Amino acid sequence: MRHRPDHPRRRRSPVTALKGPAVPGTTIVTGAHLDGLGAAAAVRLAETGSDVALICPASASCTDTMRRLAALPVRSLAIAADVTDPDAVAAAVQRVSSSLGDPGVLVTVVGPAAPGPLCELSDAAWEASVERQLRGLFLMTRAVLDPMTRVGSGRVVTVTDVDGAVRAGLVGFTRTTALELAPFGVTANLVAPRPGDPGDPEQVAALIPLLVGRAAAAVSGQVIEVGAGPAS
Repeated sequence: MRHRPDHPRRRRSPVTALKGPAVPGTTIVTGAHLDGLGAAAAVRLAETGSDVALICPASASCTDTMRRLAALPVRSLAIAADVTDPDAVAAAVQRVSSSLGDPGVLVTVVGPAAPGPLCELSDAAWEASVERQLRGLFLMTRAVLDPMTRVGSGRVVTVTDVDGAVRAGLVGFTRTTALELAPFGVTANLVAPRPGDPGDPEQVAALIPLLVGRAAAAVSGQVIEVGAGPAS
């Protein structure tokens, strides 16, 4: 007869169950210059022991984030590149592979959407928003697929608090990517601070190491909302 303890066995929380080592490979973070969230994500992932490469626009600076990464016992690299340019993206990912090793994690922090209501939005503003957000995510994801699928593991995480049509496109891209890459051990998820209530960047970034851990292999195609505002 099996002995039953006097006290019921404590169940591990879902968050605790997800904790564990990250998948192998270098972490690439785009948008580390945006609103503190990209920087927070990069530092959080470096704290797990992952080498980190930042891809920032030439017009922006990742100096502060690089300074924070330099204080950690990992290798780090900053690359100036336009994520809407396929040649620049391919060259940046190749440089990451040759300097730090093939990417195993891609975190894309998507910048703000075009401002203003639809009736006031110019053609140029709309096209720039789609180009910067959807095209950038597509090109970065495509560029890291070869090394990820070759080793049979990888994590793609998109972080955005944009609303409207661009958000729908990001959600659709994430779910399609998750379905297509599931046979190769690659997951894709979207972390969505709620529009109007993005919350503390450090708290939002704390979720990302859980999603890139090996224990999160079954978590894919999800939109995880963060914040206290009304669900969208």
